[in-house]
Amino acid sequence: MSVNLSYSLCDMYILVFQHLLPKMPQTYNRTQGARKYGYSADSTQQAVVDMKENSISIRKAAFLHNVNRTTLLNHLKEYRSGPIG
Repeated sequence: MSVNLSYSLCDMYILVFQHLLPKMPQTYNRTQGARKYGYSADSTQQAVVDMKENSISIRKAAFLHNVNRTTLLNHLKEYRSGPIG
């Protein structure tokens, strides 16, 4: 009984050097400050204050303060129901 052991060059490389290949981390930790947003926390807070006190829409507050609408929605959810997460 003969066994056909025909490996490609790539397969042989993996078999021989697999202990040297980098491993994926078990958990991924995001680095703080990796994303650069075009707005500050002050402008976000001012937009939320304008929505609550001046009764302007989320869309208008987002446009006036140059903040994402989704960010304002998340901040309103946090204000209405407590912290998210």
